[in-house]
Order: sequence, then C-alpha cells, then structure tokens
Amino acid sequence: MPYRLSKYDSLLEVIPEELRTPEQVAQWRGGHQTPTYKLRRDPRNFCEVERYEEMTAIWMENETLVQVTQGVRFPHFDKFQNVENSLRLVVALFNPTRNIVIEISGKADDAVADTAMYWWSLHCPENCDPCLRIDNQCDKFDFGTIKIKHLATLFARNPTRRLRINGVKLNSDQLSFLATRDHPIDLTFEYSNVLEDEGDAFVRSLQIRELPFGSLHFLGTAFPISDDNVERLVQLPIFDKLTLPEWDDDREFLPFSAPVRALEYRIHTSKVQAANIQAINVVPEDLTVKIWIDDWDDGEEEATLSLLSRLAGSGQLHHLGVKFEGGGIDFVEPNHSKSISEELIKTVLANKELVSLDIDVSFIFQQVHLTEFLESLDDHKALHTVTIEVHEEDVDFSDSSWLKILLSRNRRIEIYGDWMLSVMNWDDLHKVHSFNRFYTGCKSLKESTRSFRTKMLVTALEECACQDFKRTAFLLTSSPTRCAN
Repeated sequence: MPYRLSKYDSLLEVIPEELRTPEQVAQWRGGHQTPTYKLRRDPRNFCEVERYEEMTAIWMENETLVQVTQGVRFPHFDKFQNVENSLRLVVALFNPTRNIVIEISGKADDAVADTAMYWWSLHCPENCDPCLRIDNQCDKFDFGTIKIKHLATLFARNPTRRLRINGVKLNSDQLSFLATRDHPIDLTFEYSNVLEDEGDAFVRSLQIRELPFGSLHFLGTAFPISDDNVERLVQLPIFDKLTLPEWDDDREFLPFSAPVRALEYRIHTSKVQAANIQAINVVPEDLTVKIWIDDWDDGEEEATLSLLSRLAGSGQLHHLGVKFEGGGIDFVEPNHSKSISEELIKTVLANKELVSLDIDVSFIFQQVHLTEFLESLDDHKALHTVTIEVHEEDVDFSDSSWLKILLSRNRRIEIYGDWMLSVMNWDDLHKVHSFNRFYTGCKSLKESTRSFRTKMLVTALEECACQDFKRTAFLLTSSPTRCAN
C-alpha cells in the first residue's frame, strides 16, 4: 500500500492548488491529475520516495518539476507533454522490487542538470541491486550541460550501480570520466547514442587504464564508435564481459579472441564466409552467440553449421548461449532443423567442461529435435543447467510423460524454458528438480569423508527427508550402512 501523505509528513509538503503556477502542474500521460509537492528536507535515500503514490510531482527550488512514477515494468516512455518550452531528462532506477522513473522538466539546462544530480546521487541499498538508466528524451536539452561534478555523484554513494545510457550525445570529457572510474562498473550504451569523435577519447582512456573496468555493453544494431576503435577495444585485457552488436567489417571475427571472461556477440550469416569461420580463435569461456539468418538458401545454413562446428572445436567453454534471430527462422525446412540439431549436439558434447547452456531455437526445433537434443545430454558429466526455448506450436503439450522421463534420465541436469510450463505445471516441475538435486547430493556423499557424511546424513534426514518416504528410503539405501546407523 502506498504511503498516504499527512500534513505532518516530514519529507513532502503539498503546494495549494490555487497557488500553483502552470509550470508546477504535472502533465501526466492519460490526463491524470495529481497534487504538486515541495521538499521539506532532503530524502535520506530512494526508499523514502518509494512509499508515496505511484505518481508524485515535486517542485524543486531551482524551478524544475520532477515527476516520479513507480512500478514501471519496462523503460518505454510516450512523448512527454508538459508546458511549452520545457526541457526533459529521464532518470529511471530499476531494481528487483520496484522500478522508479524520474522525469525532469524545466526551462534552464543547468537547472535540469543539477536536479538530475540531486536525485541520482541518493543512496540505494545494495540489496536493491539498482540499475540507473539515463534517457535524454528531448532534443532541446543539451546533455553537454551535465558536467563531471554531476557525473561524479552517480557512483559516490552507489559504487556498485549499473549504468545504462540511451539517446544521449556524450562529449569527450564525459566519456573519459566513465572510462576512468577507480572501481569496476557495469556500463551499457543502449540505442541512439552519439559518442564524440566516434569514441576516440573513450577508447584512449581505456587503453591507459590499469585497473579492471568491469562490464561494457553496446546494444542496438551498430557500434557508436569507429571500426578502428572497436578493434582497439576488443583487444584490451580489462573487461569482465563484453556485449557487442553485429560488426559489419572484415575484422568481424576479432571479438571472439577478446581477452574477456564473457562475450555476447551477434553474427549475420549472410555477411560471413563459411570457409573463414574455422580460423576463429575462441578465447572467452562464457560465450553467447546471436546468429542472424535472412535466407537459408543463400549460404547462411553453411555458415551457421560452420560456426557451430568451430564452437565445438573450442572445447573450453563453461557457458554457451546460442540464439537464432532474423526473418529466416520463420521459413526453416525440416532438413535445416535436422542439421542444426545434430551440430548443436556435437558442440555441446565436445565442450566437456560446459556447466550451463542457454539456447533459443524457436521455430527451428520441433518435438523430435527437442527430444533428441535433450536425450543427447545424458552422457555430459559437467552440464548442470539447460535453458532452451522453442516455439510452443512445435511441442506436444498433450502428454508430459516424455518430459518427466527426460528429467529422470539425467538427474544432474535442470531444464528450464517458458514452454515447459505448458507441458508440466510449475509445482510438478519444481518437485522434479528438487528431488533431482536431492538425488545428486546423496550420490556426492559417497565421495566425502565419513565424518562429513554422518553430519550431512543427519541434517538431510532432519530437514530434507523428514516426512518424505521416497527421499528417506533413497538416502538410506544410497549411503553406506554404517553412516546411516
């Protein structure tokens, strides 16, 4: 329940309606009418703001209007309709519990920048794992007004904050600041960003950086930096993870050799030659490849199979993600599905240290391919988690027995996917996974010391197997008799 404001509220004070100026009246989408408040004091943290109504308007002393919206699931905003000549900057705080969007309007760029700094500098408890998104929705606002003093407060009280930037023109000073933080950050350039000099200052600052940077992500369909800067960037040994869009350049395979732990990268199969793919040097142990397909009959199937074959040759992957995209996946033929299924199986089995697998084969896998693929995982000793997405019309939902059989064949592996809830309800799926974890835990007891086994057996009997005959029986029969005693 939202907090109901009283006249004794310590944070906000309502501005009487008859005293409000036009600039102080919030223009909400849908024509909603709300009071406008002013601050009695500075908020201690963002949690104080969360307790108010889902739509709250606050007039700041520097004559900017702040409109706070809570519970926004996705950062999609309609065109803002405020008073004429207003400026707009959006600051969105996303966390697992409650999402907050702060829309700032005003007539002076400097005032909008100061208000943005005021709000994004507020402390967020670390258990919220906050992600801050800066979105410049209005071309009238000059983002160059955001100075280093404003940006410095982004991380001052929230050093672990993840930062996402969308629709922003960043100058060299701002980019150098982001590249030279003295602690690891998680930075995402979303869509329609413009980096001054195609990112020269950003990459130069990264090149002289000695400390780990953290993670860097470029979304969208193209880089906001030059091709030469992309080449320099992917060779730097400072990143934990890189997320990269398609690179339309003859150096397109270079990101695979980036000295990073994790890489997410899109390949457009119509723009690569299958013969060149085998020369790829795969360095990351955590790899997600998005494969874009336009036309199966234009050499793209060969390029796809060649890429999967090269990933099989890596043999070092701990996590593998394969996601098929593009218009071509809607026109897949049975022979294409069969070839991809067979090559994916080879890829997974060849990477013997693979722990987790995440593949999206919607429209490509039918029931027979899904079953064959999951059955092939029986002999994989390291694989633990499999997330697989298929098109629901391609899976038989009339009988869940085949899925239960698969889940019982290899109890080490947990299988996930949205389609599974159409085959088996969540409670049944949870029970199967829970028992499988219990099963593998019991098996691992045989490899532990006797004293540890005895302690764990007692704990398991008291906490996990209590009032569960199946688990109790399995625990006692699968463990040495002297330990059970």
